[in-house]
Amino acid sequence: QAQRSNRRARTPCRVLCHSLSVCRPCILKLVRNQLFDYFTIIFIVANAASIGMQTDYCTRNMQELPPDPYQRAESVFSAFFTTELVLRLIAFGKRFFTMPSRGWNILDFVVVSMQWFEEMFAAVNIGKPGSSFPVPMTLM
Repeated sequence: QAQRSNRRARTPCRVLCHSLSVCRPCILKLVRNQLFDYFTIIFIVANAASIGMQTDYCTRNMQELPPDPYQRAESVFSAFFTTELVLRLIAFGKRFFTMPSRGWNILDFVVVSMQWFEEMFAAVNIGKPGSSFPVPMTLM
């Protein structure tokens, strides 16, 4: 019986996997909802507009970095797109990378990963004026 109870031990990984399997149908229903897609499209367009405004501001004012409100907006967009990607990964599991829309899914994964690298580099002050590793230039 000791072996049996050891096999059924509730490790954090086991608890998480069980929780995800219970939540997966709800998350799948959410990410397949057309309103979820519309909301994501609105965020994509808003992010593109924000990037355009940041670029315009920095060009007009000869600055390498945008002011704090633009940087905070970028963090909000990054958090939203990360959440959207994680929800889709939970909902579809391994199929996320093999389903018919895998090209878009992989692109989404790469873009969100690049956003995270940029956020991490910015958090440790790499890419600021005077740095030897300007992030925007290396990621483009």
